[in-house]
Amino acid sequence: MLKILFVSGSTRARDEFPRQAGAARSGLTVIVDDHLGELAGIDPEIAAVVLDSRNGREIADVALRRLTLQPAAVRPFVLLLIGGHESEKEWAISSGADDVLAGSYSLPDLRLRLAGLCRAVGQQREIDRLSRTVEGVASEASQLRSLAYTDHLTGLPNRLYLDNWVSELGTRRDGEANFGIHMIDLDKFKQINDRYGHRAGDILLKQVSERLCQNSRRLDIVARLGGDEIAVVQVGAISADDLRAFAERLLTVFKDEFVIDGNSIQMAGCVGSALYPAHSDNFSDLLHRADIAMYEAKSAGTGIFRLFQGSLEPPAPAAPSEAVERQLREVRYGLFFSLAGSAFRGGAVAVRARRQRDARHEGEHDEVSLAERVEGQLRDLRLALLQSSLWKQTTYPVVFSASVHASAFTDRGIVTSIHDLLLEVGADPAQCEVTLEEPDSLAEVESLHRLRELGMGLGAHIRIETFMLQRMLRLPLTRLHLDRGFTETTAQAGNSDVLVEAAVLFARSIRARTVAYGVTAREQAEALLALGVDDMTGPYAAPVASNDALASRRQRIAAEQR
Repeated sequence: MLKILFVSGSTRARDEFPRQAGAARSGLTVIVDDHLGELAGIDPEIAAVVLDSRNGREIADVALRRLTLQPAAVRPFVLLLIGGHESEKEWAISSGADDVLAGSYSLPDLRLRLAGLCRAVGQQREIDRLSRTVEGVASEASQLRSLAYTDHLTGLPNRLYLDNWVSELGTRRDGEANFGIHMIDLDKFKQINDRYGHRAGDILLKQVSERLCQNSRRLDIVARLGGDEIAVVQVGAISADDLRAFAERLLTVFKDEFVIDGNSIQMAGCVGSALYPAHSDNFSDLLHRADIAMYEAKSAGTGIFRLFQGSLEPPAPAAPSEAVERQLREVRYGLFFSLAGSAFRGGAVAVRARRQRDARHEGEHDEVSLAERVEGQLRDLRLALLQSSLWKQTTYPVVFSASVHASAFTDRGIVTSIHDLLLEVGADPAQCEVTLEEPDSLAEVESLHRLRELGMGLGAHIRIETFMLQRMLRLPLTRLHLDRGFTETTAQAGNSDVLVEAAVLFARSIRARTVAYGVTAREQAEALLALGVDDMTGPYAAPVASNDALASRRQRIAAEQR
C-alpha cells in the first residue's frame, strides 16, 4: 500500500487534506505531520511528500533540505503547494520540488497530481521487483535488460524502453490522468558532424541529453530515439498550455553555447508535442503525431514549438495500385500464432526467402551479388510493409516481416532505404519487423549496431535468428527466432530443451517474444508451450497463406472488433 506524507503548519489543512486527496476512495494511506517528525526516519512505503507552503516557507524549506540529502533512489517524490505569486514559483523550481500546485487549485487537480506521483512510484517499484525476480533466476539478466533498454551513447532510455514501459501509461489509464510527448530535433546537427567530426556530434548529443534531464522533472522520461531525435514524456500534462509551458522550458537548453574540444557551438532546436488522449490513446500513434508536429516546427524556423493539430496529419496512403495488388497476390506468407490460445500474430514473406535458402544449399548464392540480393530482399520488405499498412486500421496486434541478410548492413544506406520504405507505404512501424538472416562474420555483427537508427525513431521492430547474443545485446530486439533445429527435437529427449529454456529466459529478461519455426505436430506445440515459448509458425499452425487468405482473415477480425 502506497502512502503519502502531508506536512503543514496549518491545523485546518492537516484535517482537510486526507479528504481532499480522496484517500478513502483511492485506498491511499495519508499521514499528516506538523513538525517534520516523520522525516527523521521516513517510511520507505511513502511514495510522495506533499509540502504546504501557502502559509509560510519555513517548514517546507527545512523539509526540502532534509529530503535532498537522501539518495535519489529512495527519495520520495515531492509535491509543493504554493501561492500564486511569481516569486513563489521561482522559489519552488529552484528548491528541488518534483511538482508544484499553485494558487487556488481544484480537488481534481490535486488528485490527478497525486495519482501521477503514485503511479510513477508503483511503476518503478514494479521494475525493481521484476529486476530482483529475474536476477534470482539468472544473475546476468539485469545487465542484459539494461543494455536492451539503454541508448549506448547518451545513457538515456531508448525506444524499446518507451514501447515496453511508457506505453503502459496509456493502456492502463483509468481516465483520470494524462501525459504528453515532446519530440525534440537539433537544428543543423548534420552540419556540426560535417564541420567538427562525428566525435563532436556524439559529445553534443550527450551534453544536450544532460541539459534536457536537468530541465525535466524526476517524474518525466527523457529518451533518445535515434540520430538527433530525443523524446520527453511529460507525466501529468492535462492541457495544451501544460505542453506549451514545458516545451518552452525544454527549448531553454539551447540558450547557452555548447563547448566541445575548445569550440563554442551555438545550437537551436525545435519541439513538436502531442497530448494523451486528446491526440491519440495509442502510444505509437501519439509519438508519430508529436513527430509530425516537430517537422512542422522545423519548417517554421529555429527554436520553434508546435502542438499537433489534426490539419497537420498527412492524408491516408492511397489504396494499393493494381500493380501493387498484383504483386501482393503473388506473395505467400508464413503465418504466426500464439501457442497459448492460437491468436493470430502476423506473417513473414516466405517465397523469395525459401528460394535463397535453397540456392545457398546448392552452392549457387556466390553467383548472386550482394547488391542484387539486397535489392530483392528490399522488394520483399516493401511487400511486407504494404501488407502491414492494410492492417493498420485493425486494432489487432499483428506484425509482418521480411528477411534481410546481415551483410547488407555493412552499407549504411540500407538503414535509410528501410526508413524511406516505412514512410512511403504509411505502415505502422509497430506492426513491422526486419528479420536478420544469419551473420557470417564478426564484422557483420558489428555492422548491425547501425540498426539502432532503423526508422530514425519511427519504432520499427527487429527479430533475430541466431544465438550470437553476446555481440548483439545492444540491438533493440523485440522477437527471438528459434529455428527448426530446436523445434524438431523439442518433444524428444536431449539437450535442446535446455537451450530453448535459456532462450526463453533471455527473451523475457529483455521483454521480447519468442517464436518457434517449423512446428509440424501437436506434441511439439505442447512441449514448446510448456517451455514458455510465445508463438509458433509452420504446417501445424497454418499452411503458407496468400494475400486473399489474409484479406479474409482481416475482414473476420475487423467484424469481431466492431
